[in-house]
Amino acid sequence: MRIQLAALLTCGIGLAGAAGAQSPSANIDVTADITVSTTWTANNVYNLRNQIYVKNGATLCIEAGTLIASEGFGGGEGGSLAVTKGSQIFIKGTECDPVIMTSVNDTLTWTKGDRKTGTWREAANEWGNLTIMGCGYISENKPLGQNLRRAQSLEYRENVQRFLEDLELRAKR
Repeated sequence: MRIQLAALLTCGIGLAGAAGAQSPSANIDVTADITVSTTWTANNVYNLRNQIYVKNGATLCIEAGTLIASEGFGGGEGGSLAVTKGSQIFIKGTECDPVIMTSVNDTLTWTKGDRKTGTWREAANEWGNLTIMGCGYISENKPLGQNLRRAQSLEYRENVQRFLEDLELRAKR
């Protein structure tokens, strides 16, 4: 049993080391929506060519150290990433190995590919945005008074009442 466990641990460490090794980057143009679960790896550069949606319950996992770049298209706006309701995104960047979402032109300012050497450029709007959609209430540009009426609705008051009753029951336990 100990020998098997030691072998498994050794294999796991070896695989982790191999996974951490960076191979030369491949440029991958992302032109279609993500409809099945996908992982973007740090050994590639993902170029968003337009508005990309993560949809149909798919999950997008982005490894630490991954570069997501966007070229301006149309009126100069860059590609964007939107995660729709029911889909998920996991961005696993760290302080030492961040996930970077930027413009292709920004990467040209890096010295020898070092992400920490980039310089600010006056050009803007080459990276669209990251949008996470859900079921939260939005104002839909309604005048202030209309938003308040929504919060005072019967449904809202009933939900708050149930929540308070639940808190009260938990406190008694």
